[in-house]
Amino acid sequence: MEKMFRDFTYIDDEVNSIESCCDKPTIINKNFAFLDPKPAVSFAPHMIFNLGSSKLVSLLGFIEKLEKEFQFKAIKDLKHIQPSDAEKTYADIEKIKNWCNNTPKINFDDGIHNFAN
Repeated sequence: MEKMFRDFTYIDDEVNSIESCCDKPTIINKNFAFLDPKPAVSFAPHMIFNLGSSKLVSLLGFIEKLEKEFQFKAIKDLKHIQPSDAEKTYADIEKIKNWCNNTPKINFDDGIHNFAN
């Protein structure tokens, strides 16, 4: 667990990302090129985005921040990493930044503080 990192995102940033996508709809292309497909301009326009903060936070750091905010010591039962676990996961948000100029606004510390309150 001490080597595990995740990308934590405040819910308001997720909602803002989704709303910003709704403000910029995809376009139907009646001349869709099946040999050179571009999903955002197909017969069934769609795009898939990674949403997140694009910043790594250690899981132990996450727990420590929660402990501080709630003024309560967590009871931890640490285990070895499982074969299916990833040590690090985070969102590559370049695609959504380029599509609708959307970036997260709430940093990790403020998000945990808001959540705790």
